[in-house]
Amino acid sequence: MIADRIKKTLEPSVWLEFSPLANCLNACNLGQGFPDWAPPKFVLDFLHEANNNSQYHSYARSSGSDRLTHNIKKYYSDKLCKSLDPHDEILVTAGASEALYASLVTFVNPGDEVIVIEPAFDLYYSSIEMAGGIVRGINLEFEQRGDALNSSDFHLNMHRLEETLNSKTKMIIFNTPHNPTGKVFSRDEILAISKILSKYPNCIVVSDEVYEHLVFENDRHIPMASVDGLRDRTLSIYSAGKTFSVTGWKIGWIIGPKHLISPLQSTQQWIVFSVASILQEAIAGALDAAQMPYEGHSNYYEWFKHTYDQKRMFLYNALKKLNFKPILPQGSFFILSLYHLTDENWSTIPDEVIQLNKQGKIKVNQKSLSYKDYNYARNLAIHKKVVTIPVSAFIGSKSQLREEDFRFVRFAFCKSDDIIKLSVANLE
Repeated sequence: MIADRIKKTLEPSVWLEFSPLANCLNACNLGQGFPDWAPPKFVLDFLHEANNNSQYHSYARSSGSDRLTHNIKKYYSDKLCKSLDPHDEILVTAGASEALYASLVTFVNPGDEVIVIEPAFDLYYSSIEMAGGIVRGINLEFEQRGDALNSSDFHLNMHRLEETLNSKTKMIIFNTPHNPTGKVFSRDEILAISKILSKYPNCIVVSDEVYEHLVFENDRHIPMASVDGLRDRTLSIYSAGKTFSVTGWKIGWIIGPKHLISPLQSTQQWIVFSVASILQEAIAGALDAAQMPYEGHSNYYEWFKHTYDQKRMFLYNALKKLNFKPILPQGSFFILSLYHLTDENWSTIPDEVIQLNKQGKIKVNQKSLSYKDYNYARNLAIHKKVVTIPVSAFIGSKSQLREEDFRFVRFAFCKSDDIIKLSVANLE
């Protein structure tokens, strides 16, 4: 009775195993990427204020509240090098997840091809399949250029991109800063991509930029839509969840040209109709307040980046001292790391995980039973009480990169200092 396009997505995701596993073991959860602390006080103050106003207990305008869309226009027009129309070029969504899903079901026909840059957030694959699209993966290639591993060592093979594009390509999904590698695409790379895509005018670009404010050191976040040649074909996706530590609020937005946003606004009516009014009002206020001085910094975003940079470097340096080979991320709040398998028993699934699965406390994808990176992560959770995410979870089933001995795990450092320090102590 289940629709064919849905069947594959019913398999347990990595999140249905490792997040519950962390709870079962009372382990440090450096797996799932959610901040484990309260939002800034100014965000909660705006929430309290909105809750006390009766007008925000009714439906908002389907495409987004007036105040939020006008504030998005105010703060993103400069970033995207275009004066945005708050009614025709912005859509507020139930998080970045719904933004991506709405984009796919609106524009992708069954049989259309969608290019994904791998490794990639696993939600991309399921959303493409639910829309009836066909995934075409292109692997980021890695070439170490300095003494230390850095996410800038990942690069997109432009010749491979040209070879993969064809008349069936309807969409290409980019993610910068990139999850899970931490790579930040440079302006030169984006210009090269734009030049290649100029030969395929019907290919829509979806750019997931939810980690826009987490770019470290001398790197800069370059929005895809700010580059000539991409502006009129790009849907840019952003999220309040990562920026203001309110992932549970599920407030995101899409910015794009009217000819792409208009059909998305119509689709929105039949997916969620509108997003929570109170939460939209709180985020609208937060966008204003975030520009003000905060905790000794020029604004909230500078404090935000500084705080995460300290966590990034602490965990990175700690992993270097252990038997890991961490890749220093340019952006996002993840560290991808090679690990050293000192015990071959860790390449097999531990009995404790099998028992928890039988008891229904976690859900294990049967296809992953022999994956070494999964089993390493499972053993790390059981024996060291530190939960990570195996990187093959971010690689499509048809990718050439899914090898039996793929040895990467992803650490999330969007956690309290106490949890990060306890994780390091457990690993030591």
